[in-house]
Amino acid sequence: MARDKFDVLLIGETSRSEMLGIAAMLDSDAAVANVTSFVDIHAVLSHADLNGWFPDLVVVCQSWPNEFVKAEVDDLIGRFPLARVVCCFGVWCESDGRNCDGWPNALRVSARTARRRICSELQVLADERVPLPLTASRDETFEFDHTDLSRQPIEELSAAVISPDPAIQGYLESALKSSGLQIADGHGTGASDLVLWDIDPCNDEVCRELREFCRRVPNATVVVMSGLSHPEDENLIKSAGAHAVVPKLATPELLSQTARSALAARRT
Repeated sequence: MARDKFDVLLIGETSRSEMLGIAAMLDSDAAVANVTSFVDIHAVLSHADLNGWFPDLVVVCQSWPNEFVKAEVDDLIGRFPLARVVCCFGVWCESDGRNCDGWPNALRVSARTARRRICSELQVLADERVPLPLTASRDETFEFDHTDLSRQPIEELSAAVISPDPAIQGYLESALKSSGLQIADGHGTGASDLVLWDIDPCNDEVCRELREFCRRVPNATVVVMSGLSHPEDENLIKSAGAHAVVPKLATPELLSQTARSALAARRT
């Protein structure tokens, strides 16, 4: 029988701004029974040796390249062979998949999109999803992260997309429509319940435009997409009036989840 509560091991500098959301998500997730935190892998292995303790899920927050060397990674994976493992890498580690081989590609996920992967791994532990093999290819990993597991529609609300790229606009409209939202044309932006705004790049001029739009349409819930944004950029965007920020390459599931959360927060 599958369990519904799991023990999580959290490793790394979780107090860094780009990692705070990961720690908060684990603390609030109903499927997580306990979160045990350590800064480095050596302390984890010492604790496991002393207490005979084994986690169900290992979440590593990697803030800079080579923070965890390959020998440590191999020891960690070998010590907990039955645990699911996720390495959430920060913005300074974007190229590690090409330049470093410490973590298998199947275990690596951007800290900005880690929530979806962690939820997927909890579903694996609950026997609700087939696990991603440690040796999975990049294509298999992409498919694992981009499979839509939840198509429960949002109640009948309207949405509009603002983007300078017609192809991206069409993709985003399709993703929102699959969540149950009614898509308005460009002229219906101001009357929409949800506005998804593609901001790339993030700069002062765009933020002024965003601030003016939010002032003119105070009842709209505004979700901004920004490519490779740092936490400071996200804070700037939110200070301009946006209710949420998601990565430019967010999965349809993440867009749906963010839209749900932002709309629900506005209604409470």
